Amino acid sequence: MELYKQLLEANKSHVFTKDMTHEQWLTARRGSIGGSDAGAIMGLNKWASPLTVYLDKKGLNTFEGNTATERGNWLEDPIRQKCREELEVPIEAVPYMFTSEKHSFMSANIDGVIYLQEEKEINGIALKGLGGHEIKTSQRGDGFTENEIPDSYFAQTQHYMAVLNLPWFVLSAYLIDKNEFHHYVIQREDEFIGRLIEAEKDFWENFVEKDVMPAPSGVDAESDLIADMFKGSSVSIILDGEAESLSAEYLLINEKLKEMEARKAQIASSLKLKIIEQQTGSQDDKAKAVAGKYNISFSKFMRKSVDSEKLKKDGIYETYCKESESSMFRITEPKK
Repeated sequence: MELYKQLLEANKSHVFTKDMTHEQWLTARRGSIGGSDAGAIMGLNKWASPLTVYLDKKGLNTFEGNTATERGNWLEDPIRQKCREELEVPIEAVPYMFTSEKHSFMSANIDGVIYLQEEKEINGIALKGLGGHEIKTSQRGDGFTENEIPDSYFAQTQHYMAVLNLPWFVLSAYLIDKNEFHHYVIQREDEFIGRLIEAEKDFWENFVEKDVMPAPSGVDAESDLIADMFKGSSVSIILDGEAESLSAEYLLINEKLKEMEARKAQIASSLKLKIIEQQTGSQDDKAKAVAGKYNISFSKFMRKSVDSEKLKKDGIYETYCKESESSMFRITEPKK
């Protein structure tokens, strides 16, 4: 009996995903809040926000994956096998999407399931029975330490446990640059789950269902999505008083940033000169210095770049020129 059949018996609302086309899969995802959305809705994801999730649910997010997501997909099976060997536990993929019976706006599509007939200790924590398994890949391992995972992944696994009524999850992370596997046990935290459900309920009922766009949070992904939505206007647009206040604040922040960048450059130059005063010379043009509790490094290196002017003269610039769409946003104040 497949391990995931225990999930099917306990969670009646589910749909088979293995035979879905990519478009069918995207449509299914848009109909509810998934685990990968949880961190963004809770403000725990520095790469996504309530606005990016909203645009995704409305079909306005044109992002369909990148090298990192593709790599994660094709590495999933070999990583799962490696996890079986390292943890010495049975792990099976789960080709189903589940919908919460209590909260229909919540869904779960987990990477795998673990079933332990006998108690087993993983990372010093005794586990038994049915639990979930989540796989992550990270190039540099940002946010992963010996005992901690990124907050967004914690929210994701708690979301899954809420939907599937599971008591624990094992999250396995493959850190690519280090070629290391790390396994983390995440136990169910009902207090956090309560806050998570309230946040997701508010998001779904007051934004998605009412077609109300959440306020931006300032993450980079928002800028790209908003630029994709922009189609231009043939007439001048008159904005409200709030827009005027925001424009004034934007210009003020811009001026402060210029001042801070100038001060930053000034400090860097001062520190470089202090190092130069005591330099002894080195074959690799590198120097290290200590300033109290701070470590400072100064180095030179060669950088290769394409000479576009030479390509133009040789008549081959257009052959290798690649066009990409971009946008420009600018605020100006009338001269006094």
